[in-house]
Amino acid sequence: MCTLSSRRPARSRLFAGIVGLLGVGFGPTAQAANELASPSILQPLVGFLSLFALALLVIGTLHFRAVLRGRAIQQQLRAVQQLADRRQALMDAAATPLALFGRDSRLVESNLAWSGLMRGSDTFIEQARELAMRALRLNSEQVETVSLVIGGAMHAYSLRTLPSPAGISVSATDMRQIESLMFQVSRLISAQDDVLDAVNAPIVIFGPERRIKFFNAAFARLFYLDDVWLAREPTLQELIDTLREKRQLPEVIDFAAYKREQLAQFQSLVSAKEEVLHLPDGRTLFQRVAPHPLGGLIYSYENATDKFALERSYNTLIEVQRETLDNLSEAVAFFGIDRRLRLHNPAFLHIWGLSEEQLLGEPTLDELQAATLPWVADGDEPDQSALGQRRLRTGVLSWRGGKEIDFTSVPMPDGATLYLFLDITERNRAQLALHERNEALEAADRLKTEFIANVSYELRTPLNSIIGFSEILTEQYFGPLNTRQLEYSRGILADSHRLLSLINDILDLATIEAGYLALERDTIEVNSLIVSTLALVRERAQVRDITLTLDSAAEIGTVVGDTKRLRQALFNLLSNAIKFCRPTDKITISARRHPQGGISIRVSDTGPGIPAENLPRIFGRFERAGRQAGAGLGLSLVRSIVELHGGEVSLTSSSSGTEVLCWLPDMVTDAPAETSRALPPLVQQNAAS
Repeated sequence: MCTLSSRRPARSRLFAGIVGLLGVGFGPTAQAANELASPSILQPLVGFLSLFALALLVIGTLHFRAVLRGRAIQQQLRAVQQLADRRQALMDAAATPLALFGRDSRLVESNLAWSGLMRGSDTFIEQARELAMRALRLNSEQVETVSLVIGGAMHAYSLRTLPSPAGISVSATDMRQIESLMFQVSRLISAQDDVLDAVNAPIVIFGPERRIKFFNAAFARLFYLDDVWLAREPTLQELIDTLREKRQLPEVIDFAAYKREQLAQFQSLVSAKEEVLHLPDGRTLFQRVAPHPLGGLIYSYENATDKFALERSYNTLIEVQRETLDNLSEAVAFFGIDRRLRLHNPAFLHIWGLSEEQLLGEPTLDELQAATLPWVADGDEPDQSALGQRRLRTGVLSWRGGKEIDFTSVPMPDGATLYLFLDITERNRAQLALHERNEALEAADRLKTEFIANVSYELRTPLNSIIGFSEILTEQYFGPLNTRQLEYSRGILADSHRLLSLINDILDLATIEAGYLALERDTIEVNSLIVSTLALVRERAQVRDITLTLDSAAEIGTVVGDTKRLRQALFNLLSNAIKFCRPTDKITISARRHPQGGISIRVSDTGPGIPAENLPRIFGRFERAGRQAGAGLGLSLVRSIVELHGGEVSLTSSSSGTEVLCWLPDMVTDAPAETSRALPPLVQQNAAS
């Protein structure tokens, strides 16, 4: 009883708390509550309330779990919706119409491009559905082209259906755009082929299947290949075999390995590769192999034969120039634009007494001048201001030891300067010796001329007496002579006249060389001058059975000159020709008006000619062409007379004859006289007379 009584208050308090918690609002008073808490009523009520509280707890727990599960489901639904939105956005962004049909032929999903096609045609969806069901029945991919009018224009679409567990996917491709793109690509490829065909560089392109897809004319010409055979698209292996037969490939030891290496490039080559090919015919090619963007390889070639030949020629030229400079006696020094020594030869070191160690490091021009200045004599140092001037300079540097160096400074187009040095000490000494010897020879020649002129003049007085007495004896003024006496007197007279002519020639030469002879100028008929001169020698030619021929027009014209002297020159030419001609030979004298002005008089014969060793000195004084020649004054006098008239004389001779050509100007010019020489008084008197 005690236990029960002790538990009742507790139960009463628990019941009161539960009632208060549940908000039982019956509004009973404390008294009523106490009444209700009586043992007979409270025990069943407490049991009920306990069960009710447990039920509420279970219901709350289930509700809480339901709420949590609902929130998880909502998150999953939102994720699925986002995924569906992203997939739909991706599909809508595609330009290609896309759709998904269910197995019940209903349209499940599509993108915006597909919706646009559906608005354009009602039959399009039916054609797509039929093709999708066909793919489902056959369980394979189906492709069909359908026509569709959009915006009044006919379009051809390629429908492609592919069955899957989720349904049948359908894609529609606008064939018009593809055809346009293919046409543009075709035009681009054609234009590229035209450009490559016009390029001079040989090019060949191989496709992924190793066949020739393109070649230009330069490639066919380079390897001497037939265009028709190349157009058949042979493989690289066939091309290599053909080139080997034509000897258009480098000689290799293992040809099979070489071929495998070339074929393996289709799989191994990832970047361009260059190679030099030396062909058996002597040509050298640069070969460049590169991967083609569309697959395969592209080969390009460059004929470097001329380049290598030019390089070899250039290297040879440099070596020749180097050897030439090293073996020159003239010192050469080349200074760059920075005035530093770039090039020199051994002669430069020898002349200036320098060593190779002093020229290491490319010394400047100022440093070299400082090193060589002790050699130069005082007051002969080069002008520093003139060294910087861009002009050609020459000069002579005198050394303290009496040595003389000739130098030349040549500015180069690139701003560099070339210096040339030459030791002229020995040359100057030789020139001085030659000058002194020449003066001595001229003095001796002058003395000889004066001596001959004086002797010749002194001989004329007794010679005139001999001629006079011979003429008296020949004419038999003091009585008759016998035959032998008459013959001797005539011989004396003829030789005296010949000696007088020789003396006159000597005096004329001396007078001309001294510049003392003055021409008596007059207008001369050239044809008349030649005819009158021929009359003087015609009899002598007839005696020797020599034919004289005149080849000159009567209207050839006139020249201004000294008639006496020109006749003397022509007479000497004709006399020489008669003297050296053989019987039955011919002598021709002709005159022609020269196109550039003046008259040319030509005397030619068919005689034996003059020996070649005598031709260089034939116009010299006292030079004789043979043993039977005279004193050797005839041609020398002819040349002096013609040159005194401002003309020119030339002679050619061979075994078939000799020809002398005299050119006379229309007017005599006052030619500058040689250095005046004082003639002996007797010669001057004779020249004046």
